[in-house]
Amino acid sequence: MTSDPFSAALGHHQAGRLDAAAAAYEAIIAALPGHTDALYNLALLRAAAGDNAAAEGLLRRLLALLPDDGATRQALARVLTVAGDYGGAIELFAALDVGDDAELLHQLGSLCRLAGRGAEAVGYLRRAAALTAEAEVADSLALALFDTGALAEAEAAVARALESDPGLASAHNTRGLLTARAGRPEEALASYRSALELDADFLDASANLGEALRRAGRRQEALALLEPAAARQAHAGLLTVLGTVQHELRHNGAAIASLEAALERQPGNLAARANLAATLQDEGRPRRPNCTSITASCCRPRAATAPPSPPSTGRSGAGPSTPACTVISCIRCCRRPTGRTWPAPWPGCGRSASWLWPGPGRYPPHPSPWSPWGRRWS
Repeated sequence: MTSDPFSAALGHHQAGRLDAAAAAYEAIIAALPGHTDALYNLALLRAAAGDNAAAEGLLRRLLALLPDDGATRQALARVLTVAGDYGGAIELFAALDVGDDAELLHQLGSLCRLAGRGAEAVGYLRRAAALTAEAEVADSLALALFDTGALAEAEAAVARALESDPGLASAHNTRGLLTARAGRPEEALASYRSALELDADFLDASANLGEALRRAGRRQEALALLEPAAARQAHAGLLTVLGTVQHELRHNGAAIASLEAALERQPGNLAARANLAATLQDEGRPRRPNCTSITASCCRPRAATAPPSPPSTGRSGAGPSTPACTVISCIRCCRRPTGRTWPAPWPGCGRSASWLWPGPGRYPPHPSPWSPWGRRWS
């Protein structure tokens, strides 16, 4: 048994005894506030547990001690990205010399895309794609090109991604987005299904498939897909699509619950806010203070029309499946006339963005575990 407190804490961490590791790191930091490895590893644990505020505080303390440490900047950028502070994350990268580092260029391009800075995202991702043939980089470039309306180039990029790695679920999902935009809904449905066959927990693919089924008038199929997916993980994008489908099926009580849950997780979600307003109006209930039925210029309202198949009934057993009011749907990336995207209802809109914080995993885009630091200095 070791008498070194840090070695003991690291042993707990590597063995998966995370509560014991956290307690040991806290004891070390209490005794030695400048112990950089303990600060970093405790930040990993806090972030993996979803406590981003604590992780950010620890990493900022560490950055004050090690202002030029690239790994700390990247870890803090990841925490800020999960919190939705894309600008702050980009500023952290701006202090790094990305040069010809394909991984850093990939990360920076992905962050710019999340921030709605499409032209910058395309620039960084083109540079990354010129340096590496990694399928994930080509897929990220395809999404950035999709956001900026360069659809032909985006299709070429996603084709390269799938040629390099046919098993990359996110690339199948991206192809679904592109074929849906091109007016080929059956191809889009097939692509989303392929993505889910490869990764059953791919939340964006579930949300996109549910939205594609909804647009095709296949609301009961969408409901059967989305309800269990949202029960497994309460994801803002899934809840938004689910609430929209429930509203169109006149399951208004369930729709209100789903859309309010989406807004709890993502207060700026325009689609959830607008659809909640429409649902409350249908119910004759007062709107929430922050719930308005705006039709944003980026959204394409779907007027209430009868579905192509015989109308389904709501839980009351009567009435058409489509509500009498207009429902706004901007589940996928909706673009302003300038080409700049609104913030997507869920991160990435196409990719699952698992690199943002895959639990105690490594920073993007490597799948191997990101082990806690050991002692770097004697």
